[in-house]
Amino acid sequence: MTSEVICALIAAVATVVAALAEHRSRQSAKRSEIRAARREKESRLAMDLMYANCSLSLTTAKKLAGMHTNGDVEEAMEAARAADAVKEVADYCTRHYGTLPFGTGKTLKLIQSRVTGGGYAANGASLLDESDFTANNLENAHKGGAPGEVMIHELVHQWWGLGNMFDTSDSASPWSAEGLTVYTTYRIVKELYGETYAREHYIDQWRQAVDDYYLNFYVRNPHYLADLPEEKQLEITGSLTYVRQYCEMPLKILKAEQLTGGEDAFDQILNHLFNREPDPMYPYLTYQDFLEACGLNEEDLNLD
Repeated sequence: MTSEVICALIAAVATVVAALAEHRSRQSAKRSEIRAARREKESRLAMDLMYANCSLSLTTAKKLAGMHTNGDVEEAMEAARAADAVKEVADYCTRHYGTLPFGTGKTLKLIQSRVTGGGYAANGASLLDESDFTANNLENAHKGGAPGEVMIHELVHQWWGLGNMFDTSDSASPWSAEGLTVYTTYRIVKELYGETYAREHYIDQWRQAVDDYYLNFYVRNPHYLADLPEEKQLEITGSLTYVRQYCEMPLKILKAEQLTGGEDAFDQILNHLFNREPDPMYPYLTYQDFLEACGLNEEDLNLD
């Protein structure tokens, strides 16, 4: 067999192999498209069911209780557009981050109860603390510009806080579930009401709170804090920690968004973090995980 024939045979085999590989690639791409379309359809169905479940539960609770239950929590939820908020959050977070790991794929039951530790989720149901839906909480300006936006904030915790857990043992760190939750609330509100509204009710408020934080007497003179009664120390420390978690960290996350190429690129990073395979021995999403995913270090996110 001449070398020309051998070369021709090799070329023919290579052509066949390439054709088979291309065929398999097309089939794989087609299967991926079908799976993606099915997941999107299931997600839309889940959102519709969640919307219907929330509306039904509010109506039923009011009828059963004669419209006067638990300090009119249901009225507060209705004022907060609870059913709309569920659909808006599920729509946004599913599109940007993915489906919740504890959902059934068809529906998610939101159950209001007295729970500790921020809530619990499993087997298609999620427990939320009833205090999340009181009038006082729904009017918390650090969580949103209006009651409906605070409701959005509490529901976003299904993704950042339950879907991904955070270790809050380091009280000196502003990193917690609140940072990404507040940031995501801002992005949802920006999508719903526009950039001007979101900047005025979120970014500007964060900056003002952080500016005030660094002008605070006890931040500038921490040695005086130790001279106060323990109860007063806890009150001041809690208030200052609150600003760092709800205002300073969202600003840092916003800066990370800008440094990583804008919203679309940053959404891909958050999607990767949300869908990562956590270490079963330490399943928490850490600040270092976040920084490494962004290709940044802590100094890069220092605020001006």
